[in-house]
Amino acid sequence: MISRRAMLCACAMSCAAAASAQPVEACADLAGLPPFVYSINPGTDTAAGVSVDLLRQVASDIGWRLQIDLLPWARCVHDAQAGRYGIVLNVVREEAQSYHLLLSRPYYKLHGVYVYSGRVHGLGLAVRSRTQLLQMRICGMSGHRFESFGVPTQLVDRGTSRSFEQLAAKLHLGRCDLAITTREEFAGTYLKNPKVSEQIADGSLRIEPLPEVSEPSLHFGVPEAAPQARVMLDALNASLARLERQGIMTQLIDRHLDERSPRR
Repeated sequence: MISRRAMLCACAMSCAAAASAQPVEACADLAGLPPFVYSINPGTDTAAGVSVDLLRQVASDIGWRLQIDLLPWARCVHDAQAGRYGIVLNVVREEAQSYHLLLSRPYYKLHGVYVYSGRVHGLGLAVRSRTQLLQMRICGMSGHRFESFGVPTQLVDRGTSRSFEQLAAKLHLGRCDLAITTREEFAGTYLKNPKVSEQIADGSLRIEPLPEVSEPSLHFGVPEAAPQARVMLDALNASLARLERQGIMTQLIDRHLDERSPRR
């Protein structure tokens, strides 16, 4: 039997470890990037997803006391630059320079697709080349950049689209020919968002692969101006490498994509 003294010592050691853990605050896009980041209760800042779970495992591995907030993307990166956040989730390489972020090692490769309205383009919408793509009226999520897909961001109507539902509405209204996203986000949205999943199931929303584009990768971003930014980045990369060898990312992807019931 464990003595009362031993139990008190163990508790004291645990409390001391928790108290000494380094606090790290991170942010991600409130609009979500399912299955990598999404809100457990839509419209709230309760974060879930593959990238969220991965960063939590990193924090546990390193000994960080982690807090993850969901914010509009522009505010997330702005507040990170201002020193409010130490880590930004789901950054692509082409965004790093614009937002003054140091990038972690990649943890996932994305596959670019375009989405269009089956109500507007009932016979389909075939885009065979980047040249043809650039002649289209393109929509995208507010605050995001699209150079990683071979499209200058200034050519993309981002407007106030802060959710996939808002993008879909613009497509159905004919305000743009197509929207750029990723296969992973499209699949994740189908599983997590019942309103969008209905439109995908009935053919109102359709996807095709983007032509002539590379595969952008996802990274964690550390603000260049953050104290000990390089130290944090080195610790982050070392932990990601260890978790990669354990196959953690595949396990997390499977876990989140196997949750078949859309979150309401």
